[in-house]
Formats: sequence, structure tokens, C-alpha cells
Amino acid sequence: MRLYKIKHRYTDKVLYSAGGNSFAEVLTKAVREGANLTCAYLKGADLTYANLTGANLTGANLTYANLKDANLKDANLYRADLYRADLTYADLEGANLKDANLKDAILERAYLTDANLEGANLEGANLTGANLKDAYLTGANLTGANLKDAYLTGANLTYAYLTGANLTYANLKGARDTNKTSVDSVIPQEIKTKTLEEARFAFLDLDVVKIDKSEKPLPRPLDIDLDETD
Repeated sequence: MRLYKIKHRYTDKVLYSAGGNSFAEVLTKAVREGANLTCAYLKGADLTYANLTGANLTGANLTYANLKDANLKDANLYRADLYRADLTYADLEGANLKDANLKDAILERAYLTDANLEGANLEGANLTGANLKDAYLTGANLTGANLKDAYLTGANLTYAYLTGANLTYANLKGARDTNKTSVDSVIPQEIKTKTLEEARFAFLDLDVVKIDKSEKPLPRPLDIDLDETD
């Protein structure tokens, strides 16, 4: 068993420490005990299958973190940095990701129903097959994002940026904005999407939307910067 310390990303102050068999186990324990993990330094952490339901991770550094199949339902990730984090199949239902940095993050098949992604940076993110039903994406940056087969029913995309995004076979049924502008006037006819007739958007930047996009996996760093003590 090792002693793991979770530190503040800016001050190096220890926010939580405990013994455990893995960093994911200790972080799960911290969340269960209601620890305040605001601005926690979690860069490169292996949090596969971790149960972080309702976690307070405001402003946390989760760059390059492995969050595959993690449970982040109702978690607070306001302004968290998730650059190149792997959230494949992660449960983010109802999570607060307002102004979060998800640039180049992997969100393939992630569950983002009712998630707040207002102002989030999703540039280059892989959202293939992601469930974004009723998600709040107002002002989100989806430039170059891969939304192939994504489920966006009821999503709010007002003022979202989708330049270069791949919307191939995305389900946009009932996607909406406050002005009820028809998608037919802003999305090129050649884009292959499901149920476009009911989609609604306002002031979307959809120039040069792509039909196909490479889905090669992103390189991952070999160095994992975590504080571990035997």
C-alpha cells in the first residue's frame, strides 16, 4: 500500500492524502468523504473506472488523465483543464463543464446528457458516438471536433463554433437555440446528418464542415507526473 497525496496545482498544498492500492482508489475515497478538490493536480492520473460522482474538481488539472469508463455524473469540472484527457465511455451526465478545456480530448461514446458545456473548448475533440442529449453547448468551441454519429437531440448550440467539425450521421433532431433558426439555412446540403429537418441553430460558424476526418489515436505521454510515496 502506498501513500498518495493530492496537491493544489498552484500552491502545492496537500488537499488530501491517504494510503491505497492505486491513485484512483484514493481519489474515489476523497470524493466519497466530500473532500474539496478545487484546483487539484491530477495530470496524467490513471482514473479508469473511478467513481467520482458529484466530485468538486473545479479548476483541476486533468491534462492527459485516463478517465476511461469513469463515473463523473454531476461532477463539478468548471474551468477544469482536460487537455488530451481520455474520457472514452465516461459518464458525465449532468456534469458542469462550463469553460472547461477539452481541447483534443477523447470523448468517444461518452455520456454527456444534460451536461453544461457552455463556453467549453472542445477544439479537435473526438466525440464520435457521444451522447449529448439536452446538453448545453452555448458558445462552445467545437472547431475541428469529430461529432460523427453523435447524438445531439435537444442540445443547445447557440453561438457554438463548428468550423471544420465532422457531423457525419450526427443526430441533430430537436437541437435548438433561443432564436429557432432553421438548420437548413446554415448547414450545407451535402452534410449527411440524421433528422436535419427538426434541428435548430443560431449564428453557428459552420464554414468548411467536413464529411470525413481522420480518427487516428492521439499520442500519449510516457511520463506520469504524480506524487507517490512508498
